Amino acid sequence: HSSSHLQAKLALEALLRLSLGCTLAALLPPCALLLRAPSRRAFLLCATACGLAFFLLSFQVHEKHLLLPLLPAALLSTEHPRAYAWFALLAAFSMFPLLARDGLRLAYSVCQLAFGALAAALTPPMEVGGSATA
Repeated sequence: HSSSHLQAKLALEALLRLSLGCTLAALLPPCALLLRAPSRRAFLLCATACGLAFFLLSFQVHEKHLLLPLLPAALLSTEHPRAYAWFALLAAFSMFPLLARDGLRLAYSVCQLAFGALAAALTPPMEVGGSATA
């Protein structure tokens, strides 16, 4: 596990500074793009990216923090419904340890399988490459 290697090599204060620097570096591009060309879509993309930056790069994070970027991503789901479905499935997967601790493994598994099946059946396939071929 890479974080345990860093913990062994760096002092706590250095880890805090590294986490802060990485988080700020990840926040700057989406915020700069939003300031350059503000729109509803740009705001939702920025909110999703910033939420993911905090989830992925913060010093201490809880599994539930992945729900924060899921909300603005949900508002963008009409553009790429299958990509959002995958994101929602992965977000729920990250919460599995919490749900398993509460004895919800079966309920979690049934809901994940049902949501995955519905998403696969009801959403159009994702385009690969950027241009659709007819």
